[in-house]
Amino acid sequence: MPWRLKTAAVRLGVACAILLVTNVWSAASSPITVEFGGFVTQFNTDPDDPFGGAVVFGTAITGTYTFESTTPDSIAVANAGSYQAGGAPLGLTVTIGGGSFTINDFLAVNVANDFAGPVDQYGVLACSGGAACSGDTTIDLFLQDNDATVFTGDALPFSGLVLAPFEIRNFALFGFVGGNQVEIEGLITSLTAPSGEGPTPIPEPSMLFMMACGLARIGARFGRGLEMR
Repeated sequence: MPWRLKTAAVRLGVACAILLVTNVWSAASSPITVEFGGFVTQFNTDPDDPFGGAVVFGTAITGTYTFESTTPDSIAVANAGSYQAGGAPLGLTVTIGGGSFTINDFLAVNVANDFAGPVDQYGVLACSGGAACSGDTTIDLFLQDNDATVFTGDALPFSGLVLAPFEIRNFALFGFVGGNQVEIEGLITSLTAPSGEGPTPIPEPSMLFMMACGLARIGARFGRGLEMR
């Protein structure tokens, strides 16, 4: 087989391999970003206020969290699920009174259906320091429907939730800023994600590229046949 033709076949084979790896990654990774908003209902610091008075009752809370939609349920309970992951781009970012907090160490999205009451619950927990929450900051979003009408199971919901059925819509941040202990509680007023967003199926390579991959394999075999003669 001529050297140039053999080199072209090898390069095309490498391209095919890259495409297959990309397809596997696309099937295994499908992050979803949810935006949330609300306002502060309670604020405490010790010993000093690191926000300089910028955080008070009514101060806006805005943020996003990004979770992995293909993460399996980590707890074996029929009516409760916990979907846990960590590492950027997964995590949670919130801005309050000009101060911004980002946690990528650990994120858990928790769902409970007809749980102890019964009630439906949806929670998001971000912790610095990993799953043990051994760092100095935790951020928590917690929704509860006392009539248990929101969920029909403990599957991970992908699109934004309608907040109206939830009687409890709490936000909480506990951490340290400039050596000062900070506790912020709030009310969640919005929670949105792209409509219909969910796990991304494995994208199929184009027919033309698949034909090229097949020709590369044929060319390689043909070249070996020539070399054997």
